[in-house]
Amino acid sequence: MELDEDTLSAFWSKDSNGRPEFFIINEALLSKLCILGDDNEPCFEGS
Repeated sequence: MELDEDTLSAFWSKDSNGRPEFFIINEALLSKLCILGDDNEPCFEGS
């Protein structure tokens, strides 16, 4: 998955020590999304 930087609205959540904990994405346009799983046919044979 790739996020378009021009439309990205996000920030890092910090723990009690001020270190980054996880990334919160509020809004963004997605491109090149890949869905994995047994019920989805791969784009390329053998993937």
